[in-house]
Amino acid sequence: MSQSYDYLIIGAGILGTSLSAELAGRNKSVLILDQHGVAGGASGGNLGQISLMDRFEDWHLDLALESSEYYAELGKRHPIGYRQHGGSILLMNDTQIARAEEVKRLQNLRGLSMEILSPQEARSLEPNLKKNGLAAMAYCKQEGCLDPLALTFYMSDLAVARGATIQTGERVLSLSMSGREIGRVVSDKGTYRAKIIINCAGGWSSNVAAMVGEELPIRSHKGTAFVTQPMPPMLRTTLVGGGFLMEDTGEGAPDYRVGTAICQHENGSIIIGQATEAANVDERSLGRRGLSETAKNILSYFPVLEGADIIRAWALSTSYSADGKPVLGYSPKADNLFTVAGFKGAFTTAPAVARRAAAMLLSGETFVHEIEPDGRELCKEQCG
Repeated sequence: MSQSYDYLIIGAGILGTSLSAELAGRNKSVLILDQHGVAGGASGGNLGQISLMDRFEDWHLDLALESSEYYAELGKRHPIGYRQHGGSILLMNDTQIARAEEVKRLQNLRGLSMEILSPQEARSLEPNLKKNGLAAMAYCKQEGCLDPLALTFYMSDLAVARGATIQTGERVLSLSMSGREIGRVVSDKGTYRAKIIINCAGGWSSNVAAMVGEELPIRSHKGTAFVTQPMPPMLRTTLVGGGFLMEDTGEGAPDYRVGTAICQHENGSIIIGQATEAANVDERSLGRRGLSETAKNILSYFPVLEGADIIRAWALSTSYSADGKPVLGYSPKADNLFTVAGFKGAFTTAPAVARRAAAMLLSGETFVHEIEPDGRELCKEQCG
């Protein structure tokens, strides 16, 4: 006989664990299934950046600011590595500067302290930054970073403490329909029933949706990154390349590219990324090209890192939405399938997204802030 729950969540990344903690905290029975482990996908292998400058829509910035407040309070009680030490975007040409100026005008009106620094000012802020040809740097003192593993495991522990069950190493094979609803969730280790099935599978969320005949606009690519040994303080902010502000970073981006992303965490380790390439969602093989070109690129910015020991490198699937907008709400194909996917840089907004999703699930609250001219919602209640 299959076990039954109020909510069954597929995916134990930062969104799945945060939402499970919210639901379990309201005395709901919750089961999380993940084919790998807690933080076994993109949540366990990223920069941990808390970015605000690239949250262009009002609703998106609201979620980010709410989550930042949550992290600031949580960081006083638990070691999640949260630091509001500022964030920087390295601008290499006039096109990137013009885009940054547009974003600065928008974000300053919203209360962000975003400014554009000259190369001299940039090097004053980041003395080890030696990139030739640096044109300018966008800086926001309200940005920061956290330890993505520490936060995701904190959320999973909180969910379990509130009564949730997490089962890892368990792949969902099918969603068996009964009329308009999913009657059973079949994994490679068991069969389960739940009133609501929640798709938080990140790069695999399209595969989950396809089990009920739904097509999600969620895509994935493989990101390669690495982390160094603990080192003396070398970076004052979290830094990313100017492509971070440009709009064509998802569906229209090249199949292979090397970007700039670097952050030094509290313990001194420096996370460096990333080579991004088209790949199957389950592809995790490390390529020599991605590692070597990422290292060569970051050394052109920070030659002080030459000789640093790399203690771990990884490649894993990271997700994005084809239109740049997230999917949040019930499926048009299965009445009890709810999706939370496509939130870029999900650590920046995860606590606030989990609260909104829980409110939608528990009380039917909606989360629609704007309607585009073609009728699509910016943050969709439903896909399609």
